Amino acid sequence: MGYFRELPNVAYKSPLSHKNSSGDYIFVKNIFRKTKMMDWLSTNATLFNKFQIGDGDRPDTIAEALYGDPTLDYVVILTAGITNIRNQWPLMDNDLYDYALEKYGSEANLNAAHHYETYEIRDENQNLVMPEGSMVDDKFKIDGPGKRPNNSSAQIQWTLIKDSGNETITQDEIGMVNATAGEITTFNSITNNNGDEIGEYSTGPASISNSLGYAVSNLSYEIIENEKKRSIDVLREGYLQLFLSNLREIMQYDRNSQYIHSSLIGSQNINIVD
Repeated sequence: MGYFRELPNVAYKSPLSHKNSSGDYIFVKNIFRKTKMMDWLSTNATLFNKFQIGDGDRPDTIAEALYGDPTLDYVVILTAGITNIRNQWPLMDNDLYDYALEKYGSEANLNAAHHYETYEIRDENQNLVMPEGSMVDDKFKIDGPGKRPNNSSAQIQWTLIKDSGNETITQDEIGMVNATAGEITTFNSITNNNGDEIGEYSTGPASISNSLGYAVSNLSYEIIENEKKRSIDVLREGYLQLFLSNLREIMQYDRNSQYIHSSLIGSQNINIVD
């Protein structure tokens, strides 16, 4: 990885058994000398392009495609804000399936529900009642149009919006697949023997629609999370040399008691091995 060429060195007293003298030193890369994109740079849209990582793409193949040099893979990683390549780089499709199967233990578990998400619901005036994609449990429910005050003889109708076709909702409650109906109290107007209009309250089971949302399987969840990793920021080629110059300047040592030159410092006389 080209990044290690940019790291400065540390001079250690040689622990090797075949050293010539106690004054021998070995030079090792200072892996603790790290850098990352400055926060104000990472939000500067003029420096970056959006890039969609394809199946099988690696940092080095992207660096070669963008900058003509696969050893600049670290530029791709740094500008994408990646600090853990194992967890933050998307898996290939086959590898993702194998990873999910190992994580959840069986194909049956892959198809089990990971969580539930809601559809979008709009009321009769197109006001948002429920946003799309809210994560809920399988018994979650909300009051429906049937519980809204209604002075009209016509039913209040809400619209449940989904890709397969919208649905009209009129029930008292709207819930997920395992939600159960509660009770509803209604006022019934009657006329007594004297012709006076009176009323009485009665309580009964509410009507419910169990179409508020859908289950997201464990496999679907892993696919969705993996796809989120595919969109990254990459540095525009015109800013590459400036980026490298600044990186090398940051990597240089400041003068201190162990300073030898800008890319080399000494170390305390310690035993690395017995």
